[in-house]
Amino acid sequence: MNTKQKTTALCLSITLAACHLAGAAGPISACRPAAGDLRIGVQLRGLELDAYEYDNRDIVANNALEQENLILEYGLTDSLFVALRFGTISWDPAADGGREFDEGTSWGFGVGGSIPVYAPANSDFNVAIGWDFFYDQADPDPLNRTAGDVFFGDVEWWQTSLAGHCTWRNLCGYVGTRYTQVDLTYSHDSRAGIRRGGFQEDEPINFFVGAGATFFDAIVLRGEWQFTDIEAYELSLAYNLPLGGRR
Repeated sequence: MNTKQKTTALCLSITLAACHLAGAAGPISACRPAAGDLRIGVQLRGLELDAYEYDNRDIVANNALEQENLILEYGLTDSLFVALRFGTISWDPAADGGREFDEGTSWGFGVGGSIPVYAPANSDFNVAIGWDFFYDQADPDPLNRTAGDVFFGDVEWWQTSLAGHCTWRNLCGYVGTRYTQVDLTYSHDSRAGIRRGGFQEDEPINFFVGAGATFFDAIVLRGEWQFTDIEAYELSLAYNLPLGGRR
């Protein structure tokens, strides 16, 4: 099974699981933390994209990133939240399962919110426009191409999104567009000194869909799939702590 097939299978699985578990869900929202809610969980992210060399746009390579995170999200208000994530990342410059920069440390932060569009009182269904911005920085472990030929990599990854959110009871779904910028740089020693190069995404604007559910009044399950030119998936499982005393 190739990367695209794995991505599709993972996202379909989590979406079906979210739909199945929605009936047992509690009163919290799966899409965004409410005011005073702290969410602590784990996250798996993957991304595959065509990227061009900084100094030659005719050279395009298929790059892949895999990231595992500990995530923290906190609701400042019912329509505004902040997020932190810490974890590991690996970078495959050829996306073929060959030589790659092994798992190194990564960290990131984000902010997001929502604007109600349809939210009648005492209704289980509402619609909102959601937005967010995330930034991630990572230092994968060096890539040893040959004896004495060591490449050092650096990953800078930021994205901003706009999506329509629909929430029904404890099940949420969303679809939107995202601008993603990924800078993949490397350096290595040579007889002429340190040589540097890198890749940047070729098509930054893409579309995505996602779904989530809550159950047992505290567990949040969420999955997302980004398609078109940059293919990506995001899976997360988190525990919701109502620090604001809402319940």
